[in-house]
Amino acid sequence: MDKKDIPTLQYRGREITPAPVKMRVWRELLKEADTGEDMAARMDYYLRMIVDVFGRDEITLEVLDDILPVADVIPLYSQCVRYVFGLSVARLDKLPNAAAPTEGQI
Repeated sequence: MDKKDIPTLQYRGREITPAPVKMRVWRELLKEADTGEDMAARMDYYLRMIVDVFGRDEITLEVLDDILPVADVIPLYSQCVRYVFGLSVARLDKLPNAAAPTEGQI
């Protein structure tokens, strides 16, 4: 995964990157579906998931409310989704590839 693919936040003069992402976050992102909620509920969901992806004590909903421009919420959420799902397949290219079984081997 390229460094440019990793979401970052600027907070108190530091660049914050996500802590190692746990499976709970991956599952939450997978469950996300448009349930017809209003925009405020969707934005709250996006912010909660950003907090979960970063997984750092100093990044809270209150901090995001103070530092994150509203126009950056959805792009950052989208980057977080791509980042988490990218992590789940990042090591697949390192798995050994065996020849596909022939019909008689199945």
